[in-house]
Amino acid sequence: MAPLNDKDRERVAVATAIAAGCHPCTQHHVRAALESGLSPEEIQRAIDIAYAIRREAGDAVAALGKRLAGSAETGPGQANG
Repeated sequence: MAPLNDKDRERVAVATAIAAGCHPCTQHHVRAALESGLSPEEIQRAIDIAYAIRREAGDAVAALGKRLAGSAETGPGQANG
């Protein structure tokens, strides 16, 4: 497998920073992504995907916590698993 080029590496780094909720990492990697040649639209796409993953993960963990506490009311948009 070939190593990632600079653009792809920064695309992944932006998404990872967003998913982790790291402000300094996001600032650094968005700037580095622009310098690597990614367009603002390409960066926005990586941000949108990472944010959706972060939101889904948060919902799933919250549902698990509620279930473990015996107060789970699973409904639309809440994870069962």
